[in-house]
Amino acid sequence: MYKSQPANPVDFLAKWLLNYSSVQQQAVAAQTEAKGLVKDLKEKHQYALKQEEKKAEVKKKEKMTRDERIKYFYETTIGESKDLTDQMQDLADFLKEFTKSTACYIGKLAAPKKAIKEDDDDRAHIDPDAANIIQFTNASEGHEYLVDKILKQDQGLTFDVFKDPEAAPVEEGEKAEEDVTASLKSPQKEKPEVLPRTIYVKEVVREPRMHFYKVPRLGCYMAIRLEYESCLFEDSLDAAVVDYIEVRQRQKE
Repeated sequence: MYKSQPANPVDFLAKWLLNYSSVQQQAVAAQTEAKGLVKDLKEKHQYALKQEEKKAEVKKKEKMTRDERIKYFYETTIGESKDLTDQMQDLADFLKEFTKSTACYIGKLAAPKKAIKEDDDDRAHIDPDAANIIQFTNASEGHEYLVDKILKQDQGLTFDVFKDPEAAPVEEGEKAEEDVTASLKSPQKEKPEVLPRTIYVKEVVREPRMHFYKVPRLGCYMAIRLEYESCLFEDSLDAAVVDYIEVRQRQKE
């Protein structure tokens, strides 16, 4: 302003400030746009890297043998788990992919819950006289509608998987002879692996006891009795409280 010596200094300064503000706003906008472009490029790059990792993972799995795939799944998922309940969805997805089945879903044996009121206690929802049900907790892709569905004992044949097969009767003389023979064997052989109890239906539409949630399709059905150790139940919590009290008493002594 000193060099130009405007006739109206106030008007000149006002216009200069407006122009300066406009230039600064354009610079900020350009900088923001540049940051957005950089962010988009980074996200696209990260996405491309993840896709490449997935492709490499798929190729690696394709080259694996059956036993290698089972071992890989166990080491990367089940083996590193602190609570197997958290890996049930991974198990459902793995079983669907591994068996090439249409779907795989997992349910837990549970007691049905009663409706409660606002002034009820923390155990009012429990119905000790009610028969257990199966509540589905996980399902593979395309069958998510099964999650939270329930299956009653009089619906279908899935509950047969919880019935232990009856052992063939053995005569007392035969049993005594088997015991003597087993005791004479040395060294004793390891007990064969006991597979989980299963129910298999070759064709679901021909089985009158099958229960369907939607229109059935042709195919087979298998139910597997899955048992694993967990501390997430009431008795475990009660035992933990008792153990804590005992430890505190010992520390005081």
